[in-house]
Amino acid sequence: MKRILVYFLPLLVLFLLNSLGLPNYLAILYLIFYLPYILMMTFDLDYYDFWEKMLLTVIAYFFVIVPIFYYLFCFFKIELLFNNIFLFIVFLNIFLFLVGIRNKLIFTINLNNIDWYFCFFYIFYILLHRIFFYYYRFIPEWDSYGYLIKIESTISIGVLSSSYRELFNPSLVLLSVLSKIEPYKILSFWMIFLQSSLLILVKLMAEKLQLNSFRKIMAYLLVFSFPVLNMEIDMVRPQNLFIIALPIVFYLVYKDHKLPNILNWGIILLVSLVGINYHEFFFFIFLLFVLY
Repeated sequence: MKRILVYFLPLLVLFLLNSLGLPNYLAILYLIFYLPYILMMTFDLDYYDFWEKMLLTVIAYFFVIVPIFYYLFCFFKIELLFNNIFLFIVFLNIFLFLVGIRNKLIFTINLNNIDWYFCFFYIFYILLHRIFFYYYRFIPEWDSYGYLIKIESTISIGVLSSSYRELFNPSLVLLSVLSKIEPYKILSFWMIFLQSSLLILVKLMAEKLQLNSFRKIMAYLLVFSFPVLNMEIDMVRPQNLFIIALPIVFYLVYKDHKLPNILNWGIILLVSLVGINYHEFFFFIFLLFVLY
């Protein structure tokens, strides 16, 4: 019963919220975090702890869920309607449910050991970028608007088609259609939200290196110390996914060095091969895989 609730109760909530006809930000959280986490639980990836899995949800969404969605809807010319995408998510959950039916459900977080530094800097990071957007209510750079036009055109036409850097637009189309949130609104916070994964990386490394309070604060402040990086992430371009994925890849290399497991290099290979369909920069990750 618990397993059924974990896999299918969120789907019921999404369906009920959609029936109200309101924008559904929970659908975005579901697609980027909850469903990828369910995927990792299904395949019993106990090698990674809770926060490592939260970090890898970004990888699971962009490099597993989006390619399946794109090639399925593109090949069969399935119309981009909420009902069709919802059915796709339902069948994906049914598949994961059947595959992982014998695996343990591990869905706990230790509330007795909260990292208050992480909580503070995470909230500060989000608020900082929202302040930028409050005073400058536009998405920076023309590139972002170019992709926005393509995404809105795809949703209007109602069918996915193959294109240059073919996975980037579908990753946003999926979020927009399922959540019923306008693409512009998603683009205004999407990359900022994803780049906050850097703070999870700092948290993990601080714990592994057993940093004291002062060094931990300095480590978190490093995230804010690169103006170009913080300005770049406000833009919405395929290469920004490379900026987000690269630190995660380096963390997997570090983890494999400390505790070798073929899973790490399997994920790195997946990111490098699928990532080329987002941007050519991902070829450098493939070189890392080949040369390491």
